[in-house]
Amino acid sequence: MWVAEWNEIVFTDESCICLQHHDVRFRVWRHRGERILNSCVMHHPTGSAPGIMVWSGIRYHSHTPLVCITGTLNSQNYISEVLEPVALPFLQGLVTEIFQQDNA
Repeated sequence: MWVAEWNEIVFTDESCICLQHHDVRFRVWRHRGERILNSCVMHHPTGSAPGIMVWSGIRYHSHTPLVCITGTLNSQNYISEVLEPVALPFLQGLVTEIFQQDNA
């Protein structure tokens, strides 16, 4: 019974892919007296971590194009970079689909 309903749902989600360690912390085990040795110190950039945000949607037999989002995803960017150019044209080609957005 659910097969017909699952075929009609379009699931969407966005994800941020970070190019550094996720919390910029490195954990090390040091012996007593090694705390200030230069060989035990690891330097790393303290600025924001480089990354990219992407969005896409999937349904039973197809998917939307992958959208690379520039900057921060806010409501204006979501409308102008995702909904209007990608999601709405994709949904208009479908007859009875349900758009399932995660409301993040």
